[in-house]
Amino acid sequence: MSAIPSARSKYPFLGVFVNTLACIMLSKRDKAVLDFERSWWLVPGPKDRAVQEHLGMSAGRYYQILRDLLDDSEAMTYDPLTVRRLLKVREVRTRRRPEPRVIADGMDPADT
Repeated sequence: MSAIPSARSKYPFLGVFVNTLACIMLSKRDKAVLDFERSWWLVPGPKDRAVQEHLGMSAGRYYQILRDLLDDSEAMTYDPLTVRRLLKVREVRTRRRPEPRVIADGMDPADT
């Protein structure tokens, strides 16, 4: 019995094509944000100031764009290491959040 070759073994250039498509689909701004996030620690000074100087946007806008990129499959294809690292950070922070308090009948459990 012969094994059926996978698409990747039959067409080794397919992976390059998919990565190239992701690079085309992401905007220059999105790529710049991911590139900056990958290496911002090399820049001296506070990160907020470096975002303003290198990307020309406020830190708040930078983090909005970055948050949206974490859920973008093209961003994962473009820079999987950075996106996975940030997803892990987000998951840890989400787990650390305390459960919301339940208020029944207008009584706050913390008041008792």
